[in-house]
Amino acid sequence: MVPLSALPWNTIGIVAGLSLLIPSIVSIICIKRHRFEELGWILGFFLIILSIITYVFIIPMTVVDEATLPADYIWEDTGEIYYWEKNSVIAPHESHIQLPPRIAEYFTRREPIEITFFGKEVITVSALDHKRQQAVIQDVLLDENNEIFTVINNKEPVAEWYTVEAQLTNLKYVHINAGYMGIPAQPTSSEYPVGWVESGGSPDGEEQLVLLRTMKKIRSGTIAGKQFAVWESTVYNQPISWHGGSYICDETLRLVVDPQTGYIIHVYRNLVLSAHLSQFIELYYPSALESRFVTRFLGWNDPIGEAAILRYETTPESQARHIDIIKGFEGQLNYFPILICVPIIVIGILLVWRYSGRSYYWRKYKEFER
Repeated sequence: MVPLSALPWNTIGIVAGLSLLIPSIVSIICIKRHRFEELGWILGFFLIILSIITYVFIIPMTVVDEATLPADYIWEDTGEIYYWEKNSVIAPHESHIQLPPRIAEYFTRREPIEITFFGKEVITVSALDHKRQQAVIQDVLLDENNEIFTVINNKEPVAEWYTVEAQLTNLKYVHINAGYMGIPAQPTSSEYPVGWVESGGSPDGEEQLVLLRTMKKIRSGTIAGKQFAVWESTVYNQPISWHGGSYICDETLRLVVDPQTGYIIHVYRNLVLSAHLSQFIELYYPSALESRFVTRFLGWNDPIGEAAILRYETTPESQARHIDIIKGFEGQLNYFPILICVPIIVIGILLVWRYSGRSYYWRKYKEFER
């Protein structure tokens, strides 16, 4: 994301246009009335008042509050990813049952999938509706080859598309009641509902709510001289549906967020999915479901076991890059108003100083002439 592109330049353009229009009107009126000296100090007072209002109200309350996700928005984070998948049926010692030999012969024992690598989470705006101020978000997890990471027997892509309100202080989901995409800028509460929304891994898929978390602000702290807030949510034994499959979910999600902009600098997510024995068989041994002995057994005994674990955590290098972006954005919010307002107020003071006394003596001179 280029922070400068988040600013509402239409609002800034309106302010600049009015700043030129009002002095122009005042100048025309004063020139027609031959009030040349009064024109100088009137413009001076106008510029002083304009600079104060712009610095105190317009920039912090309008420009920042109306900042939106730009069309070229991209948030790219590098993280260490750990993934574990059962890749087999539930073992007897895990389910506390003994599979009958006649049923067990249908299944080949396979070792779990277990990998650790450095991947990326990338959030981009794939479409932006300026009129409605709504954005279509693409949220994907990339593997070490920069390809979309797939899980659950290599069938389900970790990629979703959904529509949100584009204001940085809002970020609510549009098509589904799922709270917010993340922690909004300038939060006014210590709790926010943050949804996990899926679209079946397809940009044309229907948006569905997977999980609605309650993110709580657990602490604040300083990193590299900048104040950040830590938000966290923990869920246990939550039934969910993801990409058409039913699972039991345990999840811890922790976000380190810049409170001024809502920009995330660190992500920690530990997701554990559990499934029924019948789902394991359907995933890895679908042909076994043709046996009436297997289906009969599942009819009266269908235990739950761990299916997959996905753990993601932002690397220190990626966090440092995010902090640099935040500092750049903070610099714009702090120094751009100064660069804009200081010249205006200096010119205003000079005009008042130059013409306020002269207008008085000009009037006296005209009285003397008469």
